[in-house]
Amino acid sequence: MKFYKNWQRPQALSFDLDDTLYDNVPVMHRAETESQIWMAQQCEAFVGWSVSCWERYRQESALLAPEMAQDMTALRVFTLMRAFREQGYDKAQASRLARDGFQHFWHYRNDFKAPAQIRQLLERLGQKYPLIVISNGNADSERIGLEGLFTQVLHPKLSIHRLKPFPDLFRHAEQLTGIVGNRWMHVGDHLNTDVNGALNVGWQAAWFNHEHMIIPDCKPTACLPQVELAQLDELADLLL
Repeated sequence: MKFYKNWQRPQALSFDLDDTLYDNVPVMHRAETESQIWMAQQCEAFVGWSVSCWERYRQESALLAPEMAQDMTALRVFTLMRAFREQGYDKAQASRLARDGFQHFWHYRNDFKAPAQIRQLLERLGQKYPLIVISNGNADSERIGLEGLFTQVLHPKLSIHRLKPFPDLFRHAEQLTGIVGNRWMHVGDHLNTDVNGALNVGWQAAWFNHEHMIIPDCKPTACLPQVELAQLDELADLLL
């Protein structure tokens, strides 16, 4: 555990999901692979496409429709529909296939369980603090073994709430709970979306640095988290 700034005991905690409460890399690799297989089964033109090809195509879709890039579910559905439309499917067919394709992806995206020790940690923390999720992704906490732990689960919504580090989801959490500013501590793995996102709205930030990254020397002091965690269970030592 490493401290960068003075901190105070929070009244509530928010958590990122992907790569904070579990390793999301193998989950997404499997989900993307299964999605690619499904696409190839629907249309012969997609047989030669790789997962990396689909990633580039999705990035192109985000550039074509920037508003979609603020909602990972909307972006994926838009990307699938665009792909089928470009292969000659009419709008109704493409829309149906896009919905089916997303459901196929989403099944594998949530086909795992978060580690038991993480659930145990959250249960302990939840006895003292309100817990919520603020995640840019579209994992379903109820499906992955974290059901019943959070009072709110917040994800970006098209044309309503933008991705972190935009303030939208943090402010929405304040509106829902009545808890504001540095009475919150947000826990996440990403220096920009999680740490800067939280700090920019006056929250405290706990950076889960599981990859043992080095903060660049040029990083402004104002952008440093209150605390850096090498292991999430250090939260128990800090807060309980």
